[in-house]
Amino acid sequence: MFTIRSTDKDGQPSFQVDIAPNWPILDQAKTNWLTGKPATVDKVPIYPETRDWVLGPAIQVYKETTFYLKDNRIPDSPIETANDEARCGIMDHYVNPEYIATLLLMPHLNKVFDIDSPEGVASAESYLNRKIGSKVLRMIFKNIPELKDPILRRTIDGSLVETQEDIALAVEARKINGLSPDDESVRLIRQAACKKVDRQLSAMRDAMTELAYVSGTHLPKHKPELSAADKKAVFAEMIASKYQQTAES
Repeated sequence: MFTIRSTDKDGQPSFQVDIAPNWPILDQAKTNWLTGKPATVDKVPIYPETRDWVLGPAIQVYKETTFYLKDNRIPDSPIETANDEARCGIMDHYVNPEYIATLLLMPHLNKVFDIDSPEGVASAESYLNRKIGSKVLRMIFKNIPELKDPILRRTIDGSLVETQEDIALAVEARKINGLSPDDESVRLIRQAACKKVDRQLSAMRDAMTELAYVSGTHLPKHKPELSAADKKAVFAEMIASKYQQTAES
């Protein structure tokens, strides 16, 4: 979810070390025989790109949809994650990088300072994610209770699985090739990943809206009334359709 840099040594550039805890992918249809909770069927690392392109937008759209439905309105604004920096940066409100660096990383920073090769990066990442990855995840679930909703969780899990290859390419672009977020290659990767996420978020919003109607929690404040002319037109169309079908049969 976050990136820290090793110290410069003898004029050599520093290395990027990602704190990327493994997010459990759940199968809502299966349950763990011991806990009775949905079974974990896979795990996907949460890189900084994953945080900004998947988690942040999903949580923000969920909150926006909930707000609209409680106010008896239907959210209809287009979901375009790649063009919405506010949605992409929302995770910093729930899991502050500085807080993690201060409280969780401090005892383990020597692992980062000693890095002098790409192999050292892999070793440090494995060590740090093993030591603090689960703590970061617990912090996320504690600070974002909405993640208990199966609709949101299913949406995030589906988005993570669908964008996993795109995220891996983005991480390679950043860490191996040193490309900035503004680079054309990174922009193309982000556009592709965000389109996949947007489809998942649109489906989530539709499901939430439909569920609100079915449960009766969403009741329109103003029921639209047809004008007299519109009523006549609808009636005429209904009669024409009905008797044309009878005549044809």
